[in-house]
Amino acid sequence: MTAATAARAYALRWKDLPRWDIKTARASRFRLLHPAFRPMGDFVEEVTELVRPWERPEHEWAVYGVNNVSGVFFSHAQRGDTFNAPYKRVRPDWFFHNPTRANVGSLGRVPDVPEDSITSPEYQVWRVHDGLLPDYVAILIQCPFFIDLIECHRVGAVKERLFVENLREIPIPVRTLDEQRAIIAAWERAQREVVAARAEIASLEERIEIDFLAELGITDRPLVRLSKVLALPWSKIERWGVEFNRWEWSVNDLLASRFRMQPLEQVAWINPPLGQTPTLEDEVTFVPMESVDATSGTMEGAAVRPYREVRNGFTSFKEHDVIWAKITPCMQNGKCAIAAGLSNGVGCGSTEFHVVRSRDSSIVDVTYLWAILRLRRLREAAKRYFIGSAGQQRVPAEFLCALHVPVPPLAVQDELVSRITEHRRRIAALRTDVVRRADQAKAHVEAMILKSA
Repeated sequence: MTAATAARAYALRWKDLPRWDIKTARASRFRLLHPAFRPMGDFVEEVTELVRPWERPEHEWAVYGVNNVSGVFFSHAQRGDTFNAPYKRVRPDWFFHNPTRANVGSLGRVPDVPEDSITSPEYQVWRVHDGLLPDYVAILIQCPFFIDLIECHRVGAVKERLFVENLREIPIPVRTLDEQRAIIAAWERAQREVVAARAEIASLEERIEIDFLAELGITDRPLVRLSKVLALPWSKIERWGVEFNRWEWSVNDLLASRFRMQPLEQVAWINPPLGQTPTLEDEVTFVPMESVDATSGTMEGAAVRPYREVRNGFTSFKEHDVIWAKITPCMQNGKCAIAAGLSNGVGCGSTEFHVVRSRDSSIVDVTYLWAILRLRRLREAAKRYFIGSAGQQRVPAEFLCALHVPVPPLAVQDELVSRITEHRRRIAALRTDVVRRADQAKAHVEAMILKSA
C-alpha cells in the first residue's frame, strides 16, 4: 500500500506520531505497514558547500536548475559580478531538489558537470553514501510511491517545503547491491526504448521546420558569434551592449524568402489594445503561462473568471490572437498558442505574453503567424534581444516589431498550415505512446523495488 491509497479514517497511537497533522498520520501509517523499511537518512546526508561567485567577478559560472521533466539541467552561465548571494556547489552524483516542488517530482541527480557548477541557495543539496547506488536512487526518487511520501513529509503552513531533514525521514525498502543493479538494468532497458521514441519525435519536429522553410524558399543563415573584442561603425549598432553586437547578423537577415518580406508590425499588431472592454461582471478566460502547451501550441486547463478579477496586472487578448511567451525559458521552449474558445471572446493571461494580432486575415492568416513565431530558428534569434537580469530575461517587443517575415499568397499559407497540422497529429500520437511507455517503466521498477518489501 502506498501513501496515496491510505484510507481517510484510521486510528494510530500517539507515540507513533512525530507531528500532529493528517499528512504525518498518513506517513506514520505507511511506516507501520512496512516495518522492514529504513529511513532514507541511513543512506543520505546533506551537503552544503557555499560559493561566493562575486569573488571571481569575470568568471562565468555554470548555474543548474531542476524540474519534474528533465531532472537536473543546465540553466545558464552567469558572470560572478552579477550575483548578490552565495550559491551552492553541486558535483557529479550528488542530488538536489526544489523544496517547494519536490512533491511534483522536481528532484534530480547531478550529471557529469564542470567544477564551477552551482545551484540556487534555496535548493536542497544531498548525496548518498554506502548502501545505495546513485543510479538506483535516481530511479527511486521518480517512483510514484516515493513522490506520494514526499507529499506526506513536507512541512510548513502557507508554503510547504521538503528540507533534507524531512527527506531523511522517508522510509525506503532495503535492497542489496545486486538487487539494485538488477533494477538499474531493467530501467535502462526501458529507457532505451523511450529515448529512441523521443529521438524520432525530435527528428519529425526538425523535419517540419526544414520543410516549412524550404517551401517558403528560405535560406537560413548560420548564427555567427564574433569575439568579445570587436569594432563596429556607429551606423550598425542597434543597441548599446557588447553581447548584442557580437552576433554578425541583424534580425532582418535571419530569413530570406522567395516571397515578399514585410516587417511583422506591418501585417500584425504587436501588443494591441483590447478594443471593446468587457463589463466587470462579464466572464473571460484566464490563461496562465503553465496552461500553454509548448509541444502542441494549444491552451490546456484555462479557467473562466469575472473580468473584474483579472483586468489589472494581466495581459488581455482577443479570440484568434497569438500569445507568445517572452520570458526565458518559456520562450525558448516554444510556449506560443492561438487564443481560442475564449469566454465572451476575451482572454487574460500572464504579463509575460506578447500578443500578436493579424491586421488583415485575407493577407496573413493567424495560424500562419503562429507557425512563424514557433520556429526554433526565430526563437534562437530572439535570445540576442534578451533584456533583464539572468534568470529573469525577456524578449522586448522591439524584436517582433523589427522582424521581417515572408508573406506568401494565402493559398500557400493554408497549404503550409495544413501540412504542419497533420505532422503535429502524428507527433501527438507518438508523444502519447512515449508517456505510456515511461509510465509502464516506472510501474515495473516500482514493483521490483517494493517486491516482498
